[in-house]
Amino acid sequence: MLTLDSLSVANYRAFADPTPLELRPITLLYGRNSAGKSALLRALPLIGDSVAEGASSPLDLSGDAGRGSSFLDVTWKGAKEDPYLRLGFTWGPPSPLPRVEYGLDFSRERRITLVKEFSAFDRAGARVLHAVHAPEPDEARASELRYDVVDAEGQEQRVRLDFVGLVPAPCPEIPRLQELRQQMLELRGAIQWLNALRRPPARLIPEQGSKPKRMSGSGEEAASILRSNPDIDAEVTRFYKTRFGRFFKIEEVPPQHYRILLRPSQDMDVDLIDAGEGMMQLFPVLVAAAMARRHEGGGPSILAIEEPESQLHPDAQRELAQHLCEIAAGPRPPRIVLETHSYPLLLSVQLEIASGRLPRERALAYWVHQLEDHRSRAERVTFDAEGRPEGNWPPDVFADHRELARELMKTQLRGKPRGS
Repeated sequence: MLTLDSLSVANYRAFADPTPLELRPITLLYGRNSAGKSALLRALPLIGDSVAEGASSPLDLSGDAGRGSSFLDVTWKGAKEDPYLRLGFTWGPPSPLPRVEYGLDFSRERRITLVKEFSAFDRAGARVLHAVHAPEPDEARASELRYDVVDAEGQEQRVRLDFVGLVPAPCPEIPRLQELRQQMLELRGAIQWLNALRRPPARLIPEQGSKPKRMSGSGEEAASILRSNPDIDAEVTRFYKTRFGRFFKIEEVPPQHYRILLRPSQDMDVDLIDAGEGMMQLFPVLVAAAMARRHEGGGPSILAIEEPESQLHPDAQRELAQHLCEIAAGPRPPRIVLETHSYPLLLSVQLEIASGRLPRERALAYWVHQLEDHRSRAERVTFDAEGRPEGNWPPDVFADHRELARELMKTQLRGKPRGS
């Protein structure tokens, strides 16, 4: 299996400049509202849709992550010198092509998004493949596109080539192109995304006889995935029992339905849907995390979650953070990317690093912010051995917590009667 180490974007939404997103076992995205955190994280499920077997475009926006956008909606509006939306990928060993770059654009002649150019590089950084779209006079009616392809030796040939999303069609006459195809196919099914508003399971769930491999962004397939995977069921059951003292259970309802229960005691009958909004929002996150832990057995190797802390008390946020850090600290961990506003989650990750339970090189954070010209930047932040942020972490990120506490104390002191 190949490991995707990073994704980069440019001319994508407000990220006009090349913006890398390094994928560590746990990567945190912080920033104020409307800074671009969600847009950056959603590049991952967009890539997942764009390498899928049924991808309709090199940037497939037809899924939940696209939210009905067009290609022109998701490109930087100020692009002039470089009009292309840029995507870059880097892989760790043993990938034959550790870096791949795409340039995408909208063709007004064909009225579709096209791969306008693409390149691949070896581990020494030398470009070993470069292809540029070479339009033809009758291209609007052509079933395939023509590209001028240059190899590492500078040999050029013109080939007709089609794409399924970002995946090039087989091209045996160009071995490097075949390697590129295989690496992009490695991403197929590798990305699991959950949005910030997960959907609770139904009170009564029909037995569908299916075994879904991935969830949609709403997480509504979580119950079916858990139902068909006893080891995932066991992990979720253990989490609720050890972390919250709750009893999780799947109960069959003849003839062809089942219920998801989360009971405060063995003798109480409580559906998960009645156990509180936080527990419902947490359920798909736990299922996704258990799937990602098993990525070498077919689960997703990249887990992208918006607001994993949604509706959770700070104590529960800490329990979830410790659970995700445990997965990140394990052997051959998946890549977990979290877009969050949670202070307890950050402190919990720092504590896991400082305690030695999570190696600091397995965690990374980004501070996402906008400049005065509305370009978004993602500042890379590492952690030292004591869990302290290093680099471009703003010192006043959570200063409002302290300021509110000071204001409260001043108000309380002013209100105290004399002599009390």
